[in-house]
Amino acid sequence: MVLYALEFGATSSQIGLMSTVASLAGVMALLPGAQLAEGWMDPRRVVLVFSRGIRALIWVLFSLLSFFLAGQPAVYGILLLRAMRSFTGNAGSSAWTFLSSQIVPRRMRGKYFAARNMAKRVAALLLVPAAGWLIDYLGFPVGYQVCFGLAAFVGALSYWAYSRIPFSPSERRIQTREEEGDDQMWSSASERRNFWAYCVTSAVWRFSSRFPGPFLSVYLVKVLGANAGIIGVMSAANNLTALPGQALFGRWLDRRGMKWTLKLSGLLIPFLRWGWLLMSGPWGALPIKIGAGFLGAGYGLSRFNMLLAVTPELHRARQIALYRTIRRSAAAVAPLLGGLLVDRIGFLPVFAISGCGRMLSTLLMMRFVREPHPEDSEMSQ
Repeated sequence: MVLYALEFGATSSQIGLMSTVASLAGVMALLPGAQLAEGWMDPRRVVLVFSRGIRALIWVLFSLLSFFLAGQPAVYGILLLRAMRSFTGNAGSSAWTFLSSQIVPRRMRGKYFAARNMAKRVAALLLVPAAGWLIDYLGFPVGYQVCFGLAAFVGALSYWAYSRIPFSPSERRIQTREEEGDDQMWSSASERRNFWAYCVTSAVWRFSSRFPGPFLSVYLVKVLGANAGIIGVMSAANNLTALPGQALFGRWLDRRGMKWTLKLSGLLIPFLRWGWLLMSGPWGALPIKIGAGFLGAGYGLSRFNMLLAVTPELHRARQIALYRTIRRSAAAVAPLLGGLLVDRIGFLPVFAISGCGRMLSTLLMMRFVREPHPEDSEMSQ
């Protein structure tokens, strides 16, 4: 979508604005989505309507956009569609996480989510570079129209697949009586503090990641001379190296714990962002993408499992929505500030600041976040 906007003449500030507006739209959807998941008593419905059904229709609108708009109106059309896509996806995200916590036993979450992520990576490994080559072959705008149309088709298949997941409302063990307030969610004050510490350190990481996030592709295209095909290959390398990362970190997570894998990956990832300072050509990003795929797999897997561990069983969907609201509020502010700084001081200082923020987040997590024991925070399944 960033490359699509650049084709219409989007500036760095507009790219940052797109990311900010999309993040804010996502933040606005989190808590209402969690309340819907609890109110409907079946989280699949929220996932199907918002994260699968409506999002597939939005891809159709992306494919049709260039028929009706061009130039700056098209840029703002992309901004609006990105915001809509973010809103619908986030409206179903807490319901999806709660659904996962109910149907996947804790003892096998490391292996299960590693396998799930590997399947997603294999799909991306095949399709993202194919999309890049297709865009290069068909050109603008036909290449983008075809890719967005295919995304809509795959979204429809995803809707069908999620509708087949067996889930009975009676399986939900969370009580939602009105008299049960925040104090009844937590078994101790230390658990509440641990949750908030995790929220803060995750927000610092997310801010640091999104601070230069939308501009990495811009830097590759505008400064280093990359095209859609090269960026597709980079994405393929990232997804390919994530496969052994998911397998290895999944085993480590089950054996050594979530915090250990968070520390290992979190202390190494900042050096990858600093590696952007040494690149002189587009292919210099290849080893960075390889390392980011491997280590990012471990960090994302550990972070998600830690989220399930630090949230209480009672009103878990709501607490997850609160966590994501905090995290994505930080993500909303970051690219807007990053875009302003890119225009004033350039890309490389922004990349350096991002690495420092990630390192700070990891050090804060090591100091203030505790990994709960299974008997403290999870039900037996």
